[in-house]
Amino acid sequence: MTKLDSVGILIYMNRLIIDIPDEMDAELRKFCESEHLSPQEAVQEILRRRLAVRQFDELAQQTEVFAKNAGLSEEDILGDDS
Repeated sequence: MTKLDSVGILIYMNRLIIDIPDEMDAELRKFCESEHLSPQEAVQEILRRRLAVRQFDELAQQTEVFAKNAGLSEEDILGDDS
């Protein structure tokens, strides 16, 4: 789906339809109410956070490999307080 914003830039948006169990639907509705979000906003935020966590995990794994190849220990990276 595309739409034109106020300065004439095309904005591309995709639509995703998913089936969720009744229990998850009830939990989502409670979450939306408590956070004052629409279901769309809530799912977008949840997905955004999950993708960010995944990206962080991937970067941490790459950093661990780099550090290991450089001969660094966990103490070298995190310090003595870890």
